[in-house]
Amino acid sequence: MTNGEHSPKEWSEKGLLAEIRKLHQQGRSLAFILGAGASASSGILTGGKLAYDWLQEWHQRECLEPDTDLQSWAREQLENPTFSTHQDAKPAYQDAASHYSTIFERRFAGDYTSGYAALEDAMEDAAPSVGYSILAKILDETHHRVVVSTNFDNLVADALAIHARRQPLIVGHEALAGFARPQLRRPLVAKIHRDLHLAPKNDREGVNTLGQGWGNSLSQLFQYSTPLVLGYGGNDGSLMGFLNDLPAGHIPGRLFWCYRDEPPAQNVLATIAKHSGVIVKISGFDEFM
Repeated sequence: MTNGEHSPKEWSEKGLLAEIRKLHQQGRSLAFILGAGASASSGILTGGKLAYDWLQEWHQRECLEPDTDLQSWAREQLENPTFSTHQDAKPAYQDAASHYSTIFERRFAGDYTSGYAALEDAMEDAAPSVGYSILAKILDETHHRVVVSTNFDNLVADALAIHARRQPLIVGHEALAGFARPQLRRPLVAKIHRDLHLAPKNDREGVNTLGQGWGNSLSQLFQYSTPLVLGYGGNDGSLMGFLNDLPAGHIPGRLFWCYRDEPPAQNVLATIAKHSGVIVKISGFDEFM
């Protein structure tokens, strides 16, 4: 990747692991930022795949012209003339990921309870993968105790219940954000889009707006812990907006952003560069952990 003002450097996976080892030896703390990609190997569909399924259901229900194909109809409904559902080099669901909240809103308009039930069904049989098991041991046995997640699932808590000695503090609603403090004695899981059973945020306003109280808590957390991003694409406006607004130099060290298939979008790269960050291609969450 070309390195410039708005393009962070790219490191190797081995190089990142070596750096993490040194930071650990120096007593520096990491905060794991998890997105839907981290839960895929645990049996939960990614946001893009869920959005693509909902898009097809929305199309089937509201497209009154039987000869209109999904792509043409979606381009009009989403007001995106380049939206694609059949890309040669990319998964069919990839473009749907960036329209997740809009698709959720339109698919479940008038009945968000049905949408929450759909999410519960999608996560009902999920079990922590080996990556979450290793993460649980790290959270329990080291000074790296913080998880900030855009996910609704309970995989971190489930893994800690199996492998850890101490129960975590789960902050699953912005009303409790004040309890998400740095330097806690037990693992902390901050679920900024809420818990699965607490009206999780899926609509555009919810996904793009950071709940009141989270800004101050996250600011404090990232003063003490260096973010390590895993499985998060930066498609929301809440956490991504917070990271973008955070002053340069606020984060200790640099921001580490891992990706699996495609590099982050240009606006995300600019935010990473702002925080002296690096991007790292990994083979997957489980493999990296």
